[in-house]
Order: sequence, then C-alpha cells, then structure tokens
Amino acid sequence: MDIEFTIDRHPMVASVSVSPDIDELLLGSEWLVHNSCQWDFAAGTVRVGDHLLKTHKKRNNDACKRVVVTERCVVPPRHEANVPVRVMEDETDCQSIERVVEPRVVSSLGCDSLDAAQ
Repeated sequence: MDIEFTIDRHPMVASVSVSPDIDELLLGSEWLVHNSCQWDFAAGTVRVGDHLLKTHKKRNNDACKRVVVTERCVVPPRHEANVPVRVMEDETDCQSIERVVEPRVVSSLGCDSLDAAQ
C-alpha cells in the first residue's frame, strides 16, 4: 500500500508492506535510492533530496531482556512447541540463570524456583 507521511514536517510517500509482525515504518534501500538519500553516520544526518535531517537515537524501554520458562516441558529434537514463559524486563530480577544451547534438562534456574526441561 502507498502511505503518506512526514519527516521533519516534509511530506513523503512510500509503498510499504503491511505485516502484523512490524509496528513501525521501515524505509528500504529502493525508497532511499529513489529519494536520493545520503546518510552521514558520523554527522548524524540524512539528506533526503534537498532536505538535511538530523537523526536521533531511538530509546526503547520495551526491549525484552530475558525469557524464563515457567513450567516443566519437553521439546523433542527437531520439533516445535509452544512453551509457557515469563518475560523479565529487569535483569536484576534474576541474578543466576542457567543458560542452555544444547539439549538437556535445566533445573534450579535461581529465579522464583522455576524448573524447565530442554
């Protein structure tokens, strides 16, 4: 779909894909080339056509810090499963967590006495 938007009060148009997995506008390389964009990372500016725009760092406090399994479960090799989890936004909630990248039983996670398997 085509959408109209503004960047620093300058009207723009972009053809975009709509997805329930993405909740913000992503301008791809085709749009950047079509609008003669030049990004100066060192200066923190983007030139869009004749407009010079200052970039700003995005502050995202909603980032997921840690996901902890909340119930004992087994996921066989080469299978998928919905695993009940709890999202922990503050890493101080859980000081010692056992991390796993190989299949094995995990116990005594050190966070609210939660147990998990594989």
